[in-house]
Amino acid sequence: MVIGSHPRIAYVIDEFPPTDDRHLARELVELERFGLEPSVFAVRKGLSWIAGRVQSGAIEHLHAASAGPAARLACKAAQATHTSYSFSVDGRHLSATPTGRNDLTSLVRDAAFVVSRSDAVRGRLAEICAPDALVKVCRVYHGIDATTLPFCEEQARRADALLAVTGPVHDDVE
Repeated sequence: MVIGSHPRIAYVIDEFPPTDDRHLARELVELERFGLEPSVFAVRKGLSWIAGRVQSGAIEHLHAASAGPAARLACKAAQATHTSYSFSVDGRHLSATPTGRNDLTSLVRDAAFVVSRSDAVRGRLAEICAPDALVKVCRVYHGIDATTLPFCEEQARRADALLAVTGPVHDDVE
């Protein structure tokens, strides 16, 4: 599918309004800054409602803000409406259960692309879904172009370098 210069896109999110997703707000503001007007659909609206809005609004692409219920619904809606979908993934969505890994593998396989919010998550996706899945995975580090930072030059990194970050400790990778 060829997407035009100003594609009609829609975000599928787990809940509306989102409770604590600053990344989502930044993404939507950036898309609007570039002249796009993304629609936002909450999972609770259901497949038939979202599929109807995709068709009536001439939506060309669905993007799920997470790899959980939103991605599963975006995948089903994309299949029902013959459009493409993508999703964002972070550490919360990298399930250790076989069912979770199989679900994530099929979501990656069927998606047009996947947005990883860190290299750690991108690496974990390669472990779960097989390394060849990485051709679909784009790393967008929380909206920051990390290549513009002087310490991100690959050749400038030392193999024994350690970056220490202090702050709250979380069990997930992000």
